[in-house]
Amino acid sequence: MLDFAGATQIFAYTDTFVPVWIAANRDPVPTTEGVSVMPNATFDDHPALQVVFVPGGGSEGVGASMLDPVFQNWLKGTVGRADWVGSVCTGAFILAAAGLLDGCEATTYWSARPVLDLFPKVELVPGYPRWHLDEDRKRFSGSGISSSLDLALRLIEVIG
Repeated sequence: MLDFAGATQIFAYTDTFVPVWIAANRDPVPTTEGVSVMPNATFDDHPALQVVFVPGGGSEGVGASMLDPVFQNWLKGTVGRADWVGSVCTGAFILAAAGLLDGCEATTYWSARPVLDLFPKVELVPGYPRWHLDEDRKRFSGSGISSSLDLALRLIEVIG
């Protein structure tokens, strides 16, 4: 839950960003912690997005998102209109499955790094960085959980 809640709070306290939680519909989305999140927009009715920030989660939800054609198509279609696209934690697998990290360096949660290495077009950042920005390709990734806070702060510095 901290993957998205932490970044949301950081972005919400700026004059530049307006956080929007998006899902296929407005039904509550369960988290791995047993708390449900209420999306305030859908794939069909969200505002223009400057940043697409994909959080991670448990293997069941992440795996389902990787294989969900509606979600994957929405991601691929939305990326071309956003300035920046990225993830935190295992959200990297969702972007990698969509081909959105192809040719980029990326990181993920420390224990999940071998899984990201299974995507041959994604270059795993050496070591265990808390976040990584590919400023040329406008992609970002965070290592997980509390790194979303550091990543959001860095994005605010870079984007403005």
